[in-house]
Amino acid sequence: MDRLTRSGHILKIFFVLGLIAYFVSFNMQKPRILILHSYNTDYSWVRTVNQGINGVLGNRTDFAVHWQYMNTKNHPSIEYKQKMGVLIRRLISHLEPEVIIAVDDDAQNYVAKFYIDNPNIKIIFSGVNATLQDYGYEDTKNVTGVLERVPLDACKDVIPYLVDPKIKESDIRIINLGDKSDTVMLDAKSILEFDWAPLNLIDSVFVDNFDDWKSAVLNAATRADCLFITNYRQLTRTDGAHTFVPPGEVMRWTMENTKIPVLGGNIFVVEDGGNLALAASPAEQGRVAAEMALKILAGTPTTKIPVAQTNDYLVAMRDSDLKYLSRLPKVYRAFARGLGMLYH
Repeated sequence: MDRLTRSGHILKIFFVLGLIAYFVSFNMQKPRILILHSYNTDYSWVRTVNQGINGVLGNRTDFAVHWQYMNTKNHPSIEYKQKMGVLIRRLISHLEPEVIIAVDDDAQNYVAKFYIDNPNIKIIFSGVNATLQDYGYEDTKNVTGVLERVPLDACKDVIPYLVDPKIKESDIRIINLGDKSDTVMLDAKSILEFDWAPLNLIDSVFVDNFDDWKSAVLNAATRADCLFITNYRQLTRTDGAHTFVPPGEVMRWTMENTKIPVLGGNIFVVEDGGNLALAASPAEQGRVAAEMALKILAGTPTTKIPVAQTNDYLVAMRDSDLKYLSRLPKVYRAFARGLGMLYH
């Protein structure tokens, strides 16, 4: 190879290296958004939240987006959550994001709340079942977001269609049943404080294991006219066990053995085998949070972006089970079909 050819190759190498350095520098100077999920993508809620986020952020190249999943639904111990929180905070020190979109409550409790009033980081929460006070988010300079609430007004409206029509609304009794996960406990507070009148919420029952769940389902039929279920994904087979019963098994057993109608407060209740659920829209949670992020990156102060709350809700139905659904107005079925949530 002659000297001229070698010089040409060297120039090409320097050109490529310079181009790489330019793009690295360019990307390092971009604003960075960290999307931090409490759970993992094996949870349909997470996947649909991401659809809402991607629908807003799309393929834009004027900022960089980083995704991180804490996976606390599959690892619910306090020790795991604390260790994961430390690791994520180390990542944030390295990444230095301008905006953190923190989804669901564990992301707030173990990560986001540590950056309250940090002048370099803006926090946008999403999918939060707790209150602002629970995380110290009230009266802050750098925090806003969207609260998640079970659409209890819609649930109250639909329950009279599910129960025996001979029962007067003022006599309808409801039992709320769930596992003892953090999410259930947070939802339980709003469920208890909600004005169910003229219906009657007579009890809230929370259990650790599948045997106790079975007993609670059977017992509910002797005391109530409708069973309201929020979450059951952290039930162990027996006390002291460390693995969870598959949620599909829990819901199939429930539907095969319940003597009263079941209404779910999460879409996965129907995905797992239930016949009807009304739930907050995860896509809305992602979309609203992403829209807030764009406003912040465009220069809007966080204090000028008010906290939002669940507005949309979803309907999911299992069309093959009409035992309790035959009296529902047809609009529910049409709504579920339009959302792609009419199961067979």
